Amino acid sequence: MRWRDVKQNRVAPKSEKRAVEEKPQYRYAGILDKLKAFITDSFLLSMPIFYIVIYLVMNGREGFAQNMLLGWAYILVPLCVVV
Repeated sequence: MRWRDVKQNRVAPKSEKRAVEEKPQYRYAGILDKLKAFITDSFLLSMPIFYIVIYLVMNGREGFAQNMLLGWAYILVPLCVVV
C-alpha cells in the first residue's frame, strides 16, 4: 500500500473479518520425540535406584546376583511409581 493511494482514497478499506478469535497453533512434539524423552527420563530416574538397591539394600552385586528377582522388584516398583 502506497501513501499516494491512501491519500487519494484509492485503497479499499479492510473488512473486519476477525470477529471470531483464532486460537494460536502450537507445535507439539511428535511420537518419536516423546518416545525418546520417555526412554531418557526412565534411564535418568532408574540409575540412582539401581545404585541404591544394588549397593545399599543388597550389599553389592553378589547379593543382587543371589536374589535377582527381588532386586529387580526393588528397582522396578519405585520406577513405576515415579513414572
